[in-house]
Amino acid sequence: MTSPKPVALVVGASRGLGRQIAIDLAKNDYTVVVAAKTTSNAYETVPFPPDPNSNKSTIATVEREIKEAGGKAFAIQVDVRDVSQVEHMVKETVRLAGRLDVLVYNSGAIWWSSVANTPTKRFQLMQRVNPEGLYASVQAALPEFERNGWKGRIIVVSPPIYSRFFRGKTAYAMGKVAMSVLTRGLAMDFVREGHKDMAITSLWPATSTESAATEVTTSKDPSRKADLRKPTVFSDAVIGILNTPAETVNGMLALDEDFLRQYCGVSDFAKYSVIPGSNPRRIMPKELPVLEAMTGVMTTSEKVSDTVCPACNWSTSKQRYCSYSSHVKLFYGAGNRGVWSLDSNVFLEERPNKPPKIEVQNIEFLKQHTTIPIPSVIREWTDDSDWYFILINFLNGQTIEEAWPTLSQPQKEHIADQVAEYIQQLRQFQSPIMQSIDGGPLYSNWLFLNDEDKPYGTKRVTVTRVDTIQRSASAICTPYTFTHGDLNCQNVLVKDGELAGILDWESVGYFPVWWEYAATSIGFSAEDAEWKALLRMRLTGFYAFTYLQKNAAALESLGVEIEYIPVFLGGINVGSGNKPPWTLPAKAAYSKYDGKRAQKYFGHDFEVPSWFPILSLLPQRALTYIKKHHPSHTFSAAFQSCFETMWNGQLDISKPENLATALGNVFSAQEVEKIITAAGTPEVKAELAATTERVVKELGAFGVPPENLGFVKAICDDNFSILFEFFKDNMVGLVAIFDPAVMIGRPVQQLSPPSRQNVSPRKKYGRDVVVLSFMIYVLYLWPGLKRCIERKLDLRRDLGG
Repeated sequence: MTSPKPVALVVGASRGLGRQIAIDLAKNDYTVVVAAKTTSNAYETVPFPPDPNSNKSTIATVEREIKEAGGKAFAIQVDVRDVSQVEHMVKETVRLAGRLDVLVYNSGAIWWSSVANTPTKRFQLMQRVNPEGLYASVQAALPEFERNGWKGRIIVVSPPIYSRFFRGKTAYAMGKVAMSVLTRGLAMDFVREGHKDMAITSLWPATSTESAATEVTTSKDPSRKADLRKPTVFSDAVIGILNTPAETVNGMLALDEDFLRQYCGVSDFAKYSVIPGSNPRRIMPKELPVLEAMTGVMTTSEKVSDTVCPACNWSTSKQRYCSYSSHVKLFYGAGNRGVWSLDSNVFLEERPNKPPKIEVQNIEFLKQHTTIPIPSVIREWTDDSDWYFILINFLNGQTIEEAWPTLSQPQKEHIADQVAEYIQQLRQFQSPIMQSIDGGPLYSNWLFLNDEDKPYGTKRVTVTRVDTIQRSASAICTPYTFTHGDLNCQNVLVKDGELAGILDWESVGYFPVWWEYAATSIGFSAEDAEWKALLRMRLTGFYAFTYLQKNAAALESLGVEIEYIPVFLGGINVGSGNKPPWTLPAKAAYSKYDGKRAQKYFGHDFEVPSWFPILSLLPQRALTYIKKHHPSHTFSAAFQSCFETMWNGQLDISKPENLATALGNVFSAQEVEKIITAAGTPEVKAELAATTERVVKELGAFGVPPENLGFVKAICDDNFSILFEFFKDNMVGLVAIFDPAVMIGRPVQQLSPPSRQNVSPRKKYGRDVVVLSFMIYVLYLWPGLKRCIERKLDLRRDLGG
């Protein structure tokens, strides 16, 4: 009969950890099948229940304990060294309980001694019980998981893989590490085969746990019980793993205490101490070294490159073989800057006592005025050697970089939503000029070529000079907004699929509002690029036509001609294997969300229509006809009228009568009728199709050609006519792709840089050349560039505030 409860098979459940796991699974509403080699008549056992670490505790007594507590349990005797018995165990589980949802493998043979002192027969016993018994159990269980639709969990009692575990017990470690290898390998199989609801996880005690093995030592020295935890710490971690999404724990080699702390929110472990008030020491380090770097065997190349650390005077080999275990470690190091992890919650930043020194001020300001989760500053100081230190109380969580492989796509998108919402809080803080929070100059390695002596450029300039240059520049696109500017996957912390914190507030300041968006175009890795792409979608909207109108005068004054080209977005989507936009309900939902920000930033009052999105084929064909048969200014007016009629007039312009209303603002009634009639002719249909194909293949819309990748390298010196000529020559005929029905409107044509040989900076500035990489984002960028061009200011000071 099939059990209405999930069914867990615990192999090695007669005593110790296995018994406790079985007991607690039953308490958590599992039907439990306990399996082990030893059994007994539970009803003849006196006293009952027996000592859980004694030989009187068997699968029979564990079964009785569960049943008497109101749970459902079965006991199956098995010798895991016999494959046929293992196969029978799994079949019997399904016969008795109806199915199999969870396999816990806790069976183990132990012999802790050196290779010289471990007999071959003892080694073979450990191999047969530990890795071979696990392998047989997993193989027998997989067909049952397949019958469940590949929904299930496997938990293996085996350690993380690191070299110190081998020391003094190599024969034992060979088997236990092999079990962890099976965990990693099978997890990869689950991912490759698309079994998203399957997970295999290894779990190991972080501290010594009360068991039959520890009874041997504590019976001789009772004081050693102060270093023991109750087995409930392990069983609670098992329950926590089973309650965590499969994608998160699949392939994980976890430690019980650390898993409970990080994934289950446990912070008080006092209840797990065998001796109340004691603080058991760990037997496993908090930070595990990488196996490849800790093999204990030095290769020839490593011997040749054995160097001495300039900071501590230790050689590479001395560091490699040192057995000292400490929580203090270098978390991040670059040049003469470092971040030290003092424990799981406290970090120490150290660097020369030079600007910028505004991180503490930024953090205190944000703590007071926002709800953004950020670290807390414990103390800052400068020592006698003129080094600057900040002691920070860190946040609990993993960086996006660390967590990325375990996060589901919905979780990634949710975290991006959370970051974007918090970043909106920064927008309320504004300044009439570009500056840091203390009124000093900005610092950004992405906008300028910096080092510790020069906040801008490659030419040595003083902070005072930079400050003067910044303040002397009038601002066209004010106000500037408080901006983080470096939301890479190492600066965002997550926990349990939620945002836990945002780090690195050192270079924050008042930047152009578009800089947060542009900075997310800089990816350091595949994961970072994917993360920033998700975030970038949430940092700015698609209402570019409104923005372009706002900046039209600045563009015109620079001699830039804007060409509007009607295209059929649905045709592009279908041709690339995607759904057309008018079939996507999420598009309307996102526009409602994004529209609120557009109204806030640009004072454009509108509501997303209830019928949005629409099929824009008719209006685009009409605009195609107008573009070919009427002057450009008339076409632009017609385009704007379509936009305004739809978004401000709330009329569905895919309907002929509403399109006629929109065009009636520009043309006579007779001309409107002629245009709408012509929109249905084969010639106009072919023209729109050809134009759509051209902008995709030749102009880089919705898929930039290789020579037009998404950045521009502007090579400039003090002579800004070069920058001006470059942009003017390349942007006459700037192509802006618009579909008014879906409000795309982003100028997607990316510009390739001129070849270096075509740029001739003034000779006296020949060595003072700055290379800037930034995204062409017309809706904000051009006013800043216009300001730079008019004043011919050195680009070292800013990027066009």
